[in-house]
Amino acid sequence: MTDYREQTLEELLEEEKKLRKERVTLRFQHGTRQLLDTSALKKNKKSLARLLTVISEKRKSA
Repeated sequence: MTDYREQTLEELLEEEKKLRKERVTLRFQHGTRQLLDTSALKKNKKSLARLLTVISEKRKSA
């Protein structure tokens, strides 16, 4: 989470797009039973939540 706090808002928004795209891919793979590591869904969800928290903090402080 500290690495997110060091990034600019633009970089964070790009990372958000990447994580959301990855989440769609993971959900699709899970639905078609191609996903071997189902914990990847949980890890992605938590990373996205952490990222959105930092984005919210940066927007409030700006």
